[in-house]
Amino acid sequence: MNKLDKIVTQRKEAITLRMKEKPILKIRADAEAMPPVLDFRKALISANGETRIISEVKKTSPTNDFGGESIDAVGIALAYESAGASSISVLTEPEFFSGSMEDLANIKKSVKIPVLCKDFIIDPFQIYEARAAGADAILLIAAILDSYELKDFISICRVVGITPFVEITNESDAEKALNIELELIGINCRDLKTFEIDRSVFKELSADIPESILVVAESGINGNEELKMINELGIYSALIGSLFMKTDDPGKALRRLLSENHDQN
Repeated sequence: MNKLDKIVTQRKEAITLRMKEKPILKIRADAEAMPPVLDFRKALISANGETRIISEVKKTSPTNDFGGESIDAVGIALAYESAGASSISVLTEPEFFSGSMEDLANIKKSVKIPVLCKDFIIDPFQIYEARAAGADAILLIAAILDSYELKDFISICRVVGITPFVEITNESDAEKALNIELELIGINCRDLKTFEIDRSVFKELSADIPESILVVAESGINGNEELKMINELGIYSALIGSLFMKTDDPGKALRRLLSENHDQN
């Protein structure tokens, strides 16, 4: 069983237990009672050729440990906001990334920029739960959803007022996603089965995406050289986590990267 399959299997088990604790009708009602979201897509529209950064809060990952439960998630999110982040991504998967919906809810209460729920979404319950926790947008990974599920989940997102952010990693994902009306799509250059990076995926997949869809580069960004690379492809938004989280001061690392990107424009 590859890494992605292990994560999805664990999520299915965990969600089944959570649904017994909190009925889906209750969590859906909570989601529908939330105030309107902030405009996640609008926050990512570039001005003057500068890259918009979705800065990620994550405590661990299958490939790195950034401090686990000792991480001050809210403090890092506030540092990101102060440093110029366009939005905040919050890992909410608990087993492999040590995240939680509590982290997301606490961050949402503390920042004034859009917040993305990043998880392995395989059930509508998770969409309602993220919306009820305050998420403005939610990641939908095409690789773990069939065409019907992806279309259905996007529809649910729109009904409850949360922005669907669809992630693709290969041509099969792209074909699945581009058959649906989208305004926003993420290209992840990390193979989710092996967790290996291949930045050529950015060029390969972005070529067939209509200009009307805003594209976000995910994974593999180690500095301004990679930002220059995606900028040359017409991509001016990126989701970055590990580059910042592996430092002693994630906010400072973001500020430095934005300054370098600004200086080249």
